[in-house]
Amino acid sequence: MKDWLKNYGAWILRVLVVIVIVVLIWALNSAHNDKAALAKELERQNLAKANLTVEVEAKQKELTAAERLIAEKDSSFTAERAKLWKALGEKPKVVTVVEWRTVPTPTAPASGNELARECPAPDSNGKKKDILVIEGDTGHVEVSEVTYQTKNDNHVFIATGSCWRDTPTPRLVFRSAVQGPAPVALREKEALPFKWGAGVMAAASSDKFGVGPTVLFPTFETWGLQWDASIGFAVSLNGFVAASGQLGARTR
Repeated sequence: MKDWLKNYGAWILRVLVVIVIVVLIWALNSAHNDKAALAKELERQNLAKANLTVEVEAKQKELTAAERLIAEKDSSFTAERAKLWKALGEKPKVVTVVEWRTVPTPTAPASGNELARECPAPDSNGKKKDILVIEGDTGHVEVSEVTYQTKNDNHVFIATGSCWRDTPTPRLVFRSAVQGPAPVALREKEALPFKWGAGVMAAASSDKFGVGPTVLFPTFETWGLQWDASIGFAVSLNGFVAASGQLGARTR
């Protein structure tokens, strides 16, 4: 046992030092990420107080539920979604859901002294009738947009919108529109982070040569740098050759 410690104790100590360094860097990176996440959430809350919309991350089930609610209340959206599913031959994954509405705004005459505008809208029985919209009545616009990702990583979206007369009551829809799946959309491609990996290392001393496994740590960022770390060891037919640990940083 003493001979074994004498021969390999120094190498074991080096490996432990490398592991401690990697763990410390990982801990610092986690603390940095937590601080960045807190700052992001505080900024989102401040933007929300200023009535500005901020995209937030959501789980797949939450996105699917939001899309389902839009489909339940908007028959135009449901019809366009059915066309999309039929064209794709699949039910694509929901990746973003956006719903927005304008603030209630008084209407204005279309031109000259025209004070009224006739717009088709359904009555309580579902039949079309004419609604009279007078200057000074208030209304708003609502838009719903859902983006889907296909199995081949293409993105298509469905957007529907409607105009509402808020006052005087009853509250009615007097115009609606629908936009089907877009044939082309520009979107920044997001690079997925690399995770754990494995490799092979070779090592040589004055009297030995050997090979062995290497563990590659996930890349992570801190202090504005991307860090790469790995550890491994090499053995030969005559026994242990060497242990190795590497830590490197990249700039953007």
